[in-house]
Amino acid sequence: MKKNIALALVFLLALVLFAGCGGGAEDAVRHGQERAEETVAEREQESAMPTGEPGSAAFSGGMIRVVTAPTIEVDNAYDFSEGLAVIARDGKRGYVNKYGEIVIPLIYDSVDYDIDYYNEPDPSGGRFHEGLAAVQKDGKFGYIDTDGNTVIPFAYMASGTFEDGRAYVSKDGISYGYIDKQGNEITPFIYEGAGYGTELLHFYSEGLARVRRPDGLFGFIDLNGNEVIPSKYVFALEFSEGWAFATTGDLFEYIDTSGEVVLRLDGYDRQVSSFENGLAVVQKDNKFGAVDKSGALVVPAVYDSMSNFEDNGLAIVEADNKFGAVDKSGELVIPTIYSGLDFFAKGVGVAYSANSKDVLIDTNGNVVFSNEEEYSFFDVPYNDGLSGLVIVRKDGKYGYMDASGKLIVPVIYDWATNFKEGLAWVELDGKWGVLEIEK
Repeated sequence: MKKNIALALVFLLALVLFAGCGGGAEDAVRHGQERAEETVAEREQESAMPTGEPGSAAFSGGMIRVVTAPTIEVDNAYDFSEGLAVIARDGKRGYVNKYGEIVIPLIYDSVDYDIDYYNEPDPSGGRFHEGLAAVQKDGKFGYIDTDGNTVIPFAYMASGTFEDGRAYVSKDGISYGYIDKQGNEITPFIYEGAGYGTELLHFYSEGLARVRRPDGLFGFIDLNGNEVIPSKYVFALEFSEGWAFATTGDLFEYIDTSGEVVLRLDGYDRQVSSFENGLAVVQKDNKFGAVDKSGALVVPAVYDSMSNFEDNGLAIVEADNKFGAVDKSGELVIPTIYSGLDFFAKGVGVAYSANSKDVLIDTNGNVVFSNEEEYSFFDVPYNDGLSGLVIVRKDGKYGYMDASGKLIVPVIYDWATNFKEGLAWVELDGKWGVLEIEK
């Protein structure tokens, strides 16, 4: 099932690639610290593109500029986090800033790739969060800060991202525990597995982390490692909106952060979701609907699949292999006529068609961009919607559209990534550059 999307656009704008900025990036990648003396302020002044001049592009979310021209020679580049991005070259990994300057040398064998909800490697793995990132050296993981200092020694076979000052780690790849940002062990290494969503260990959410003991039962620990909700459930989900789904096998319940039962569901199949935007997805007789926090079935269980409700007030539903969307009252506001549906901005989504071109639609199902140029919309499920832009592709080239229906960045690149923290990577002729959104 696909996720957030942004509006489509049709206005072309040439981006001037600043040779001075790009050359500095290339020099930095090749020669390391040659330009380390330059201040960030100097680089900002060097590469800034004034509003309205060629090389900048205005849209509803701000101004896009080429902050580093495609001159950076790496094998791959990954999402920005806390101002830095992982790059890979010749089997090693390090970190660069938005100018392509190496901030942390390419000395690491790997970076920690967290597992997403579908048990696939998360492309944002190796990201800095709460000031630390997990990296691998000589077969072991440790944690570094944004200056490249080793903060937690390389002692682990597996590691996770820090949330609420805690991260799960494993010394043998089998048994897991949690550490704090100083590397202190706050739990014994007694828990099973590591992963996200459907798997076993979990990040902290609302001050609690879901854990599973060797006997297969789930419970929850607090930030001090205390098991504040006993491991007695055959399955449980993470906390969301103050509640977590938990089942002992026969009873399907939601509990609060003290472990008290706040809602019991009768007559439903096992597959239920956490509450998001006030509703939870439930399954009954192999069909999906949604309940509110009183337990009332507000969306009838008639759909073959159903997403959680998004911030736009809609959930994507499937019937007979076609997709549409329902609102919180259960009304089908976008008919189930599309081969797929993704929302990438609060008011706009991509509706996919198996036999004709894809279009952009609003939350009422109205077509807002008919896509006469027949662009393909790319990587929409991983678009967080914050930029208001969506990647488009045509004839093997990539660009960006915004929620006004205009083509903001021309379709000229060989590769493009979603914007994260206002920064995106683009590739041209085997070299990489960076685009930036200025608010």
